[in-house]
Amino acid sequence: MKVLHLSEWGLPDWRIEKSAITAKRAGYEVFFAGEKNSPGYKNIVFNKIYEFHWNIKAKYELPFYYQILKKKIKTIISEIRPDIIHAHNIFPAKLTSEFDIPFVFDDHEFSSNHSKVVYELFKLREYQDKSKINKIRWFARKSIKKYMSKLWSEWEREIVSRHPTITVSDKIAEELKKFSNGNKIVVVPNVPLKNEIQDLDNPVYHNELSSVYMGTDGLALYHYPNRNIDGLTEIFTNSGIGRLEIIGWHNKKKENSNVKFHGYLSRDKAFKILKESSIGLVPWKKHWSHTYVNPNKTYDYVHAGLLVVCISDLRTIYTSLGGNCILVEDYTELVQTLKYLAENMEELNKLRIKSFNFAKDNLIWEKYDHNIITTYNALA
Repeated sequence: MKVLHLSEWGLPDWRIEKSAITAKRAGYEVFFAGEKNSPGYKNIVFNKIYEFHWNIKAKYELPFYYQILKKKIKTIISEIRPDIIHAHNIFPAKLTSEFDIPFVFDDHEFSSNHSKVVYELFKLREYQDKSKINKIRWFARKSIKKYMSKLWSEWEREIVSRHPTITVSDKIAEELKKFSNGNKIVVVPNVPLKNEIQDLDNPVYHNELSSVYMGTDGLALYHYPNRNIDGLTEIFTNSGIGRLEIIGWHNKKKENSNVKFHGYLSRDKAFKILKESSIGLVPWKKHWSHTYVNPNKTYDYVHAGLLVVCISDLRTIYTSLGGNCILVEDYTELVQTLKYLAENMEELNKLRIKSFNFAKDNLIWEKYDHNIITTYNALA
Protein backbone atom coordinates (compact mmCIF):
# COMPACT_ATOMS: atom_id res chain seq x y z
CA MET A 1 0.00 0.00 0.00
CA LYS A 2 1.28 3.46 -0.93
CA VAL A 3 0.52 6.80 0.73
CA LEU A 4 1.39 10.12 -0.92
CA HIS A 5 1.71 13.07 1.48
CA LEU A 6 0.84 16.21 -0.47
CA SER A 7 1.72 19.63 0.97
CA GLU A 8 2.08 23.20 -0.25
CA TRP A 9 5.10 23.51 2.05
CA GLY A 10 8.48 21.82 2.01
CA LEU A 11 10.25 19.70 4.59
CA PRO A 12 10.99 19.62 7.45
CA ASP A 13 7.39 19.54 8.63
CA TRP A 14 7.35 17.41 11.74
CA ARG A 15 3.61 16.69 11.67
CA ILE A 16 3.88 15.31 8.15
CA GLU A 17 6.99 13.32 9.00
CA LYS A 18 5.41 11.84 12.13
CA SER A 19 2.37 10.81 10.08
CA ALA A 20 4.68 9.14 7.56
CA ILE A 21 6.59 7.34 10.33
CA THR A 22 3.28 6.01 11.64
CA ALA A 23 2.29 4.72 8.19
CA LYS A 24 5.71 3.18 7.61
CA ARG A 25 5.48 1.30 10.91
CA ALA A 26 2.15 -0.09 9.68
CA GLY A 27 3.77 -1.38 6.51
CA TYR A 28 2.87 1.39 4.05
CA GLU A 29 5.25 2.89 1.50
CA VAL A 30 5.33 6.66 1.99
CA PHE A 31 6.04 9.45 -0.49
CA PHE A 32 6.12 13.24 -0.26
CA ALA A 33 5.31 15.91 -2.82
CA GLY A 34 5.53 19.60 -1.99
CA GLU A 35 7.49 22.82 -2.13
CA LYS A 36 11.28 22.72 -2.18
CA ASN A 37 12.78 21.48 1.08
CA SER A 38 14.97 23.53 3.38
CA PRO A 39 18.70 23.43 2.51
CA GLY A 40 20.41 20.51 4.18
CA TYR A 41 17.20 18.59 4.87
CA LYS A 42 17.99 14.90 5.33
CA ASN A 43 15.26 12.46 4.38
CA ILE A 44 15.07 9.46 6.71
CA VAL A 45 11.37 8.67 6.23
CA PHE A 46 10.08 8.84 2.67
CA ASN A 47 10.63 6.32 -0.12
CA LYS A 48 10.87 9.25 -2.54
CA ILE A 49 10.41 13.04 -2.42
CA TYR A 50 9.08 15.22 -5.25
CA GLU A 51 9.70 18.98 -5.15
CA PHE A 52 7.91 21.61 -7.20
CA HIS A 53 6.78 25.21 -6.85
CA TRP A 54 3.24 26.00 -5.70
CA ASN A 55 2.42 29.24 -7.52
CA ILE A 56 0.48 31.60 -5.26
CA LYS A 57 -1.83 32.52 -8.15
CA ALA A 58 -3.03 28.93 -8.31
CA LYS A 59 -4.36 29.36 -4.76
CA TYR A 60 -6.68 32.07 -6.08
CA GLU A 61 -7.99 29.34 -8.45
CA LEU A 62 -6.89 31.36 -11.48
CA PRO A 63 -7.49 28.83 -14.31
CA PHE A 64 -4.13 28.98 -16.11
CA TYR A 65 -1.97 28.64 -12.99
CA TYR A 66 -4.35 26.20 -11.33
CA GLN A 67 -4.25 23.84 -14.32
CA ILE A 68 -0.43 23.98 -14.54
CA LEU A 69 -0.17 22.95 -10.89
CA LYS A 70 -2.81 20.27 -11.29
CA LYS A 71 -0.88 18.84 -14.27
CA LYS A 72 2.33 18.63 -12.18
CA ILE A 73 0.53 16.75 -9.44
CA LYS A 74 -1.12 14.44 -11.97
CA THR A 75 2.32 13.50 -13.32
CA ILE A 76 3.53 12.63 -9.81
CA ILE A 77 0.39 10.61 -9.08
CA SER A 78 0.80 8.72 -12.35
CA GLU A 79 4.33 7.74 -11.39
CA ILE A 80 3.63 6.71 -7.78
CA ARG A 81 0.10 5.33 -8.29
CA PRO A 82 -0.77 5.87 -4.60
CA ASP A 83 -3.59 3.98 -2.90
CA ILE A 84 -4.25 6.95 -0.59
CA ILE A 85 -3.32 10.63 -0.60
CA HIS A 86 -2.80 12.37 2.74
CA ALA A 87 -3.49 16.02 1.87
CA HIS A 88 -2.05 18.52 4.34
CA ASN A 89 -4.10 21.72 4.66
CA ILE A 90 -6.80 23.13 2.46
CA PHE A 91 -5.24 23.86 -0.91
CA PRO A 92 -3.62 20.44 -1.44
CA ALA A 93 -6.92 18.89 -0.32
CA LYS A 94 -8.84 20.94 -2.88
CA LEU A 95 -6.53 19.80 -5.69
CA THR A 96 -6.63 16.19 -4.50
CA SER A 97 -10.42 16.22 -4.54
CA GLU A 98 -10.25 16.55 -8.34
CA PHE A 99 -8.55 13.16 -8.73
CA ASP A 100 -10.33 9.85 -8.37
CA ILE A 101 -8.17 8.66 -5.45
CA PRO A 102 -9.22 8.09 -1.81
CA PHE A 103 -7.76 10.80 0.40
CA VAL A 104 -7.56 12.09 3.93
CA PHE A 105 -7.71 15.82 4.67
CA ASP A 106 -5.31 16.85 7.45
CA ASP A 107 -6.58 20.25 8.63
CA HIS A 108 -3.49 21.54 10.47
CA GLU A 109 -4.69 25.11 10.81
CA PHE A 110 -8.53 24.88 10.87
CA SER A 111 -8.54 26.53 7.46
CA SER A 112 -11.70 28.65 7.68
CA ASN A 113 -10.55 30.09 11.01
CA HIS A 114 -7.00 30.67 9.79
CA SER A 115 -8.16 32.40 6.60
CA LYS A 116 -10.06 34.94 8.70
CA VAL A 117 -6.97 35.63 10.78
CA VAL A 118 -4.92 36.12 7.59
CA TYR A 119 -7.48 38.62 6.31
CA GLU A 120 -7.47 40.42 9.66
CA LEU A 121 -3.68 40.66 9.45
CA PHE A 122 -3.94 42.19 6.00
CA LYS A 123 -6.39 44.84 7.27
CA LEU A 124 -4.05 45.57 10.18
CA ARG A 125 -1.17 46.10 7.75
CA GLU A 126 -3.40 48.44 5.73
CA TYR A 127 -4.04 50.53 8.84
CA GLN A 128 -0.35 50.59 9.85
CA ASP A 129 0.96 51.42 6.36
CA LYS A 130 -1.84 53.59 5.01
CA SER A 131 0.48 56.57 4.43
CA LYS A 132 2.87 54.48 2.29
CA ILE A 133 0.62 52.47 0.03
CA ASN A 134 -0.81 52.82 -3.44
CA LYS A 135 -4.53 52.85 -2.60
CA ILE A 136 -5.73 51.30 -5.86
CA ARG A 137 -3.23 48.44 -5.66
CA TRP A 138 -3.95 47.91 -1.98
CA PHE A 139 -7.72 47.79 -2.55
CA ALA A 140 -7.19 45.15 -5.26
CA ARG A 141 -5.01 43.02 -2.97
CA LYS A 142 -7.47 43.44 -0.10
CA SER A 143 -10.30 42.24 -2.33
CA ILE A 144 -8.25 39.18 -3.32
CA LYS A 145 -7.48 38.35 0.31
CA LYS A 146 -11.15 38.63 1.21
CA TYR A 147 -12.04 36.39 -1.72
CA MET A 148 -9.44 33.83 -0.63
CA SER A 149 -10.82 33.79 2.91
CA LYS A 150 -14.30 33.07 1.58
CA LEU A 151 -12.98 30.49 -0.89
CA TRP A 152 -10.95 28.54 1.68
CA SER A 153 -13.94 28.39 4.03
CA GLU A 154 -16.14 27.03 1.23
CA TRP A 155 -13.49 24.46 0.26
CA GLU A 156 -13.14 23.30 3.85
CA ARG A 157 -16.88 22.72 4.23
CA GLU A 158 -17.07 20.90 0.90
CA ILE A 159 -14.10 18.63 1.62
CA VAL A 160 -15.03 17.81 5.22
CA SER A 161 -18.57 16.95 4.11
CA ARG A 162 -17.19 14.34 1.66
CA HIS A 163 -13.89 13.03 3.05
CA PRO A 164 -12.44 11.81 6.37
CA THR A 165 -10.58 14.54 8.20
CA ILE A 166 -7.79 14.68 10.76
CA THR A 167 -7.31 17.76 12.93
CA VAL A 168 -5.34 18.92 15.96
CA SER A 169 -7.87 19.47 18.77
CA ASP A 170 -11.25 18.32 20.07
CA LYS A 171 -12.64 21.85 19.74
CA ILE A 172 -11.84 22.03 16.02
CA ALA A 173 -13.24 18.51 15.54
CA GLU A 174 -16.44 19.61 17.25
CA GLU A 175 -16.85 22.45 14.75
CA LEU A 176 -16.01 20.32 11.72
CA LYS A 177 -18.57 17.69 12.71
CA LYS A 178 -21.31 20.28 12.21
CA PHE A 179 -20.95 19.92 8.44
CA SER A 180 -19.21 16.54 8.08
CA ASN A 181 -22.35 14.62 6.98
CA GLY A 182 -21.23 11.76 9.18
CA ASN A 183 -17.73 11.52 7.69
CA LYS A 184 -15.01 10.53 10.11
CA ILE A 185 -13.36 13.38 12.05
CA VAL A 186 -10.43 12.32 14.23
CA VAL A 187 -7.98 14.20 16.44
CA VAL A 188 -4.20 13.83 16.33
CA PRO A 189 -2.59 16.71 18.26
CA ASN A 190 0.98 17.79 17.58
CA VAL A 191 2.47 15.90 20.50
CA PRO A 192 5.99 14.43 20.24
CA LEU A 193 6.95 10.87 19.35
CA LYS A 194 7.73 8.65 22.32
CA ASN A 195 11.37 8.30 21.27
CA GLU A 196 11.75 12.10 21.27
CA ILE A 197 11.02 12.40 24.96
CA GLN A 198 11.92 9.02 26.46
CA ASP A 199 15.42 10.19 27.42
CA LEU A 200 14.22 13.40 29.08
CA ASP A 201 14.90 13.18 32.80
CA ASN A 202 12.47 14.12 35.54
CA PRO A 203 12.42 17.87 36.26
CA VAL A 204 15.22 19.01 38.55
CA TYR A 205 14.60 21.43 41.39
CA HIS A 206 15.16 25.08 40.46
CA ASN A 207 16.09 27.65 43.10
CA GLU A 208 15.38 30.68 40.90
CA LEU A 209 12.59 31.46 38.47
CA SER A 210 13.23 31.50 34.75
CA SER A 211 10.65 31.59 31.95
CA VAL A 212 10.79 30.63 28.27
CA TYR A 213 8.92 31.75 25.18
CA MET A 214 9.53 29.64 22.07
CA GLY A 215 8.42 30.71 18.59
CA THR A 216 9.46 32.55 15.45
CA ASP A 217 7.17 35.56 15.89
CA GLY A 218 10.01 38.04 15.94
CA LEU A 219 11.14 37.06 12.44
CA ALA A 220 8.00 38.42 10.77
CA LEU A 221 7.65 42.04 9.71
CA TYR A 222 3.93 41.87 10.54
CA HIS A 223 2.61 39.70 13.35
CA TYR A 224 -0.57 37.66 13.30
CA PRO A 225 -3.13 39.39 15.52
CA ASN A 226 -3.79 36.17 17.46
CA ARG A 227 -0.09 35.93 18.42
CA ASN A 228 0.33 39.41 19.89
CA ILE A 229 3.14 39.53 22.47
CA ASP A 230 3.70 43.30 22.47
CA GLY A 231 5.27 44.34 25.77
CA LEU A 232 6.33 40.85 26.84
CA THR A 233 10.06 41.57 27.08
CA GLU A 234 9.41 44.88 28.84
CA ILE A 235 7.64 43.29 31.82
CA PHE A 236 10.75 41.25 32.63
CA THR A 237 13.06 44.26 32.73
CA ASN A 238 12.22 45.64 36.17
CA SER A 239 9.46 43.44 37.61
CA GLY A 240 11.51 41.07 39.75
CA ILE A 241 10.06 38.02 38.01
CA GLY A 242 13.28 36.34 36.93
CA ARG A 243 14.75 35.82 33.48
CA LEU A 244 13.06 35.37 30.12
CA GLU A 245 14.71 33.11 27.54
CA ILE A 246 13.42 33.52 23.96
CA ILE A 247 14.01 30.73 21.45
CA GLY A 248 13.37 31.37 17.78
CA TRP A 249 14.74 34.80 16.90
CA HIS A 250 17.26 37.49 17.83
CA ASN A 251 16.65 41.08 18.94
CA LYS A 252 19.81 42.67 20.31
CA LYS A 253 18.01 45.95 21.06
CA LYS A 254 15.74 44.27 23.61
CA GLU A 255 18.31 41.96 25.14
CA ASN A 256 19.46 42.77 28.68
CA SER A 257 20.42 41.01 31.89
CA ASN A 258 16.88 39.64 32.29
CA VAL A 259 16.01 38.90 28.64
CA LYS A 260 18.13 36.68 26.42
CA PHE A 261 17.49 35.74 22.77
CA HIS A 262 18.79 32.41 21.48
CA GLY A 263 17.75 32.56 17.82
CA TYR A 264 16.66 29.46 15.93
CA LEU A 265 17.82 26.23 17.57
CA SER A 266 17.64 22.56 16.67
CA ARG A 267 15.20 20.57 18.80
CA ASP A 268 17.90 19.02 20.97
CA LYS A 269 19.49 22.41 21.69
CA ALA A 270 16.06 23.96 22.31
CA PHE A 271 15.23 21.24 24.85
CA LYS A 272 18.51 21.98 26.66
CA ILE A 273 17.41 25.61 27.17
CA LEU A 274 13.88 24.55 28.10
CA LYS A 275 15.04 22.18 30.84
CA GLU A 276 17.01 24.97 32.51
CA SER A 277 13.81 27.02 33.03
CA SER A 278 10.66 26.50 35.09
CA ILE A 279 7.90 28.31 33.18
CA GLY A 280 6.78 27.87 29.57
CA LEU A 281 4.83 30.90 28.36
CA VAL A 282 2.06 31.14 25.78
CA PRO A 283 1.45 34.86 26.40
CA TRP A 284 -0.58 35.79 23.30
CA LYS A 285 -3.04 38.54 24.15
CA LYS A 286 -6.70 37.57 23.93
CA HIS A 287 -8.13 37.03 20.46
CA TRP A 288 -11.40 35.62 19.11
CA SER A 289 -9.57 32.76 17.34
CA HIS A 290 -7.96 31.33 20.47
CA THR A 291 -10.89 28.96 21.03
CA TYR A 292 -9.41 26.73 18.33
CA VAL A 293 -5.67 27.26 18.81
CA ASN A 294 -3.54 24.36 20.04
CA PRO A 295 0.14 25.43 19.78
CA ASN A 296 2.86 22.80 19.44
CA LYS A 297 5.16 24.61 21.87
CA THR A 298 2.84 23.62 24.73
CA TYR A 299 3.84 19.97 24.46
CA ASP A 300 7.56 20.71 24.22
CA TYR A 301 7.26 22.79 27.38
CA VAL A 302 5.61 20.13 29.51
CA HIS A 303 7.84 17.28 28.32
CA ALA A 304 10.87 19.40 29.20
CA GLY A 305 9.52 19.80 32.76
CA LEU A 306 8.08 23.33 32.56
CA LEU A 307 4.81 24.53 34.00
CA VAL A 308 2.75 26.25 31.30
CA VAL A 309 1.34 29.71 31.98
CA CYS A 310 -0.97 31.06 29.27
CA ILE A 311 -3.68 33.61 28.56
CA SER A 312 -7.08 32.43 29.79
CA ASP A 313 -8.91 32.22 26.45
CA LEU A 314 -6.49 29.52 25.26
CA ARG A 315 -8.80 26.90 26.75
CA THR A 316 -7.61 24.09 24.48
CA ILE A 317 -4.23 24.25 26.20
CA TYR A 318 -5.88 23.91 29.61
CA THR A 319 -7.95 20.94 28.44
CA SER A 320 -5.06 19.20 26.65
CA LEU A 321 -2.89 19.44 29.76
CA GLY A 322 -5.60 18.06 32.02
CA GLY A 323 -5.73 21.36 33.90
CA ASN A 324 -2.00 21.19 34.68
CA CYS A 325 -1.28 24.81 33.76
CA ILE A 326 -2.02 28.32 35.02
CA LEU A 327 -4.35 30.71 33.18
CA VAL A 328 -3.96 34.49 33.45
CA GLU A 329 -6.17 37.27 32.11
CA ASP A 330 -3.50 39.73 30.98
CA TYR A 331 0.10 40.83 31.50
CA THR A 332 -0.70 42.48 34.82
CA GLU A 333 -1.89 39.14 36.19
CA LEU A 334 1.05 37.40 34.51
CA VAL A 335 3.48 39.55 36.51
CA GLN A 336 1.57 38.85 39.73
CA THR A 337 1.56 35.12 39.04
CA LEU A 338 5.27 34.97 38.27
CA LYS A 339 6.08 36.98 41.40
CA TYR A 340 4.08 34.51 43.49
CA LEU A 341 5.81 31.52 41.90
CA ALA A 342 9.25 33.14 42.35
CA GLU A 343 8.51 33.35 46.08
CA ASN A 344 7.13 29.81 46.26
CA MET A 345 9.58 27.68 44.32
CA GLU A 346 8.75 24.54 46.32
CA GLU A 347 5.12 24.74 45.18
CA LEU A 348 6.18 25.51 41.62
CA ASN A 349 8.47 22.50 41.43
CA LYS A 350 5.68 20.20 42.60
CA LEU A 351 3.42 21.60 39.89
CA ARG A 352 6.15 21.05 37.29
CA ILE A 353 6.54 17.40 38.28
CA LYS A 354 2.78 16.84 38.17
CA SER A 355 2.56 18.41 34.70
CA PHE A 356 5.56 16.41 33.47
CA ASN A 357 4.08 13.10 34.66
CA PHE A 358 0.75 13.87 33.00
CA ALA A 359 2.51 14.60 29.72
CA LYS A 360 4.65 11.47 29.89
CA ASP A 361 1.54 9.30 30.41
CA ASN A 362 -0.83 11.04 28.00
CA LEU A 363 0.76 13.45 25.54
CA ILE A 364 2.71 11.29 23.12
CA TRP A 365 2.10 10.66 19.42
CA GLU A 366 1.59 6.93 19.86
CA LYS A 367 -1.51 7.61 22.00
CA TYR A 368 -3.21 9.14 18.95
CA ASP A 369 -1.60 7.83 15.77
CA HIS A 370 -3.93 4.83 15.54
CA ASN A 371 -6.49 7.37 14.30
CA ILE A 372 -4.38 7.83 11.17
CA ILE A 373 -4.13 4.11 10.43
CA THR A 374 -7.81 3.37 11.08
CA THR A 375 -8.70 6.24 8.72
CA TYR A 376 -6.38 4.81 6.04
CA ASN A 377 -7.76 1.31 6.51
CA ALA A 378 -11.32 2.55 6.10
CA LEU A 379 -10.36 4.04 2.73
CA ALA A 380 -8.23 1.17 1.41
